[in-house]
Amino acid sequence: MNKEKRFAQILKHIKDIKIQGARSIARAALYAYSLMKTKEARKQLIKARPTEPMLSNVLRRIEKQPYKKILQHFDYAQQKINKFAFRIIKNNSTIFTHCHSTNVANALIYAKRHGKSRLITSTFGYAIRAWINIIRIYRDYEPLKFFGIIGSLIFSVGFVIGLYLVYLHFTTGIVGHLPLMMLDVLILSIGLQIIIFGFIADMNRK
Repeated sequence: MNKEKRFAQILKHIKDIKIQGARSIARAALYAYSLMKTKEARKQLIKARPTEPMLSNVLRRIEKQPYKKILQHFDYAQQKINKFAFRIIKNNSTIFTHCHSTNVANALIYAKRHGKSRLITSTFGYAIRAWINIIRIYRDYEPLKFFGIIGSLIFSVGFVIGLYLVYLHFTTGIVGHLPLMMLDVLILSIGLQIIIFGFIADMNRK
């Protein structure tokens, strides 16, 4: 894979949230920039995840510091965070985290290995909260796909019911099915409104 294709692949992974955690995103962006050292490449990387400050910080620092020194800084900062977290976490404490942070996760793993933390009290509960967070992230970053899928599923149910009503109309007649017709119209309207809402949310996001 040549440098241009590799750069495009990393850029897409950052934008599609396949790479998560501030440190992981920053390292990936730093590597991608080392492949394509242009102002346009740096602009594209920052635009791929504009809400991630560490990404933009390392891309600014690369102009003043060599690539390997910045990587060493990542390790040094992680060690400092680990030691600080180890001091403030009490024995057998339960830690709940919000969103995903590579530094926080590594610090908690460090603390756990030294017998100071129990990350979760319930694996099932943690899995549910993790999936809720994933859905929320997908909703915020891909509103058109998120609401489009939901709206399309609801609209499809209404469409199937509509086909059934058409079948009844040409076979036995549709007399006595007024409540079902009203329900079908309601389902189709809800599905269509959700799809439209997805378009509006996507336009506002951009």
